Amino acid sequence: MKTQSSNSIVKLNKEEIAEAKRWGKARRDTNVNGELKDRSHAGKPMGGTWLKNDVIAAGSEIAFAKFIGEDFTGTVNTFNDADVGKDWQVRCTDSENFSLIIRPQKDKGEKLKDKFVLVIYQGNATFRIAGYQIGNECIKAKYLRNPGNRKNREAYFVPQCDLIKF
Repeated sequence: MKTQSSNSIVKLNKEEIAEAKRWGKARRDTNVNGELKDRSHAGKPMGGTWLKNDVIAAGSEIAFAKFIGEDFTGTVNTFNDADVGKDWQVRCTDSENFSLIIRPQKDKGEKLKDKFVLVIYQGNATFRIAGYQIGNECIKAKYLRNPGNRKNREAYFVPQCDLIKF
């Protein structure tokens, strides 16, 4: 794989930031307009003031595509398709120590053959590629947790130390 940075840090340029904003807004508009059937955030419909999260998510995908030398194609509401390339699922957070999260309600079947990468937004259009793991390797009892003990909210939390580094 071709990388843009040997230390897994990617900074978006002005054009890439604008692209992240465009895709984030497109995703948020779809959610707010009720086209998204998925329910998240403790059972509340997605929408409202989540635009920042959508821009960060789109930026994470752009940063990862740049990191591995792929073109970012951008999509809206294509949850089972790859986010980047043929088989990369991008997960993002803006918390430095968070884990890669695999949700059994959403991540199942053929999708678990994909590679799930954790991208951490560090502010100022800068992203850190924390590492990746094959989806099937994440589905282990030792990773299963339910923070908050909410019904049907169990997920697999793979710590960064168990991710494959680039």
